[in-house]
Amino acid sequence: YLLRTKNEISRYPSGTGGVFSALRESGALSDIKRRPIEYLFLSGAENLLTRVADPMLIGYLIQCHADVVVKCVTRRHIVD
Repeated sequence: YLLRTKNEISRYPSGTGGVFSALRESGALSDIKRRPIEYLFLSGAENLLTRVADPMLIGYLIQCHADVVVKCVTRRHIVD
């Protein structure tokens, strides 16, 4: 979890892309860089069916020597 204040969890960082600035501003990114972490899995909260740390997706990333991989599906119905 990212903290909004010292004693409060930030439940909704500023949109999907806001996670990157939140990681940097909270100091979490510096902490990640100091650790022997090779891969970082991110998924938006709106993706309820996301398979966390999907081994096929991560395996594809490793096999392709990619820096980033994105998994997309076509929506059947557009709902806002």
